[in-house]
Amino acid sequence: MILLLVAVNAAAQTGQGSLRGYVKDEQGGAVPGATITATSAALIQPATAVTDSEGYYRLINLPPGTYSIAAELTGFASYKREEILLRAGATFQVDVTMKIGTLQETVTVSGDSPMLEVSKPSNVLNISGEFQRDMPIQARRNWSDFLEITPGVHSRPFDDGSGRMVYFGHSTEHFAHVIQLEGAIASNYQDAQVTYVAMGADMIDDVQVKTGGVDASAPMGVGLNINVITKSGGNQFKGSAAFAYQSKDMNGDNVKNCSPSPGCNPSASPGVGTPTTALVKQFDGGLGGPIKRDRVWFFGSLRRADLESGISRTAEEVGRLKTFFPDVTLFNNTTKSWQPYGKVTAKLTPSHELAAFVQQDRLLATGDREYHYSRAVMYSTGGGLYGGKLTSVWGQKITTTLLAAYNNKGGSNASTYEGFPGAGPTITIHNAANLQGGRLVGTGRLVSGGNFDDGTGSAGQAAISYLPSSQVTLRADLTYFKDGWAGSHEFQTGFFGSPRSTYDTETIYLNDGFILEERRKVDPA
Repeated sequence: MILLLVAVNAAAQTGQGSLRGYVKDEQGGAVPGATITATSAALIQPATAVTDSEGYYRLINLPPGTYSIAAELTGFASYKREEILLRAGATFQVDVTMKIGTLQETVTVSGDSPMLEVSKPSNVLNISGEFQRDMPIQARRNWSDFLEITPGVHSRPFDDGSGRMVYFGHSTEHFAHVIQLEGAIASNYQDAQVTYVAMGADMIDDVQVKTGGVDASAPMGVGLNINVITKSGGNQFKGSAAFAYQSKDMNGDNVKNCSPSPGCNPSASPGVGTPTTALVKQFDGGLGGPIKRDRVWFFGSLRRADLESGISRTAEEVGRLKTFFPDVTLFNNTTKSWQPYGKVTAKLTPSHELAAFVQQDRLLATGDREYHYSRAVMYSTGGGLYGGKLTSVWGQKITTTLLAAYNNKGGSNASTYEGFPGAGPTITIHNAANLQGGRLVGTGRLVSGGNFDDGTGSAGQAAISYLPSSQVTLRADLTYFKDGWAGSHEFQTGFFGSPRSTYDTETIYLNDGFILEERRKVDPA
């Protein structure tokens, strides 16, 4: 549990942004009492504020989107500023200059102008969902692909042969990140690496990643701090659908650039290896709109991923498999998942907004290696995230955000191993054997299989593990604005609690405990 009092923007942790600034006349004098109104397709109802005695206004708890700002006061011409792009968790200053005139007159300011963060110093990168959908970086179109172009982040392929990536930031372990969805913890409590969180690109509105200068209101973590803000729908029905397909023939290779020697061109060799390939069949769809216009919106999306990754085997490795097991059928690694998301947002009053959301990202995958003659490594990640968030504005000085979420994302369970009929002990054939501690121990593994493997590369682990986990998150943020102390000030206090954070490991040994049979090649002569 964390209780904090800080002078930074706590609303950024739940994805809300703000627009603020001074309203002045043409001589530079403050204009108190002006009504400032923000409109956007991202808002269920317009947001309003009134300038104080110094002409200062604040429009707070705003979702990411494109905004127009209007200022009105009797005796002045109306002012309008358009095309203000507000990102998740950002605070932009938009000053207004009003001219003497009537309300029927309007001064419109348009055109692109840079917006600078004014509330906090930090290393922050925002990636819009539209950018991710229009410019897929990798064939699988994972939501986390943007980390490939994030400064200060480096990556490597995941070692399960799935084609997914592992990301590192701040020179920390890949499971040390904080991953949030709408401010709720979205990662697996057992293992919080990015690749274990899955979602379709259609649900993403904006993603904020902090690589440095993380403020005190963020959940604690030594790696990256990521918050995904999702779509909410709108007053108009809008949907999209896409299907990504990549066959084996769409995978390139360097064979044609290779020398004519058999060792370089495997197709010219007596034995043929199997290359690393990516086979993709993936559907994405989303639909949003009004349940009640100007009051209640909905948004839902679905990703169905059916992916394969070819296991890289040299011609020699294929030859070993077929020598010891002539009937072997070479296979690829697979990744299959359904990833639905749903969200309902209601404007309870002009000052109070309630959002409820549910996300599922359960994934079934295999991670076999080049020496497996049968499927031996399978695992699951993900689960459900259920959350609710209430954002409120109390007059001109106080804002609050309350959030509660339950997360049961974990590892493998009984369903993970359905359809994989391992039988008998794990059989591992070695190139040689020697006596160690009174027993023969094989060295130089050639092939392995016959039952489940723990995937660590250690032979003979014919056991499976159930890895359930769950986490409850409660958080509250309060911001108080104070004028008159030689300027304008903001004070934030917050509460973060996780009354339940558990994960378990249950190991089940197969074949009544007879888990290993080792064999060594012998000279038939």
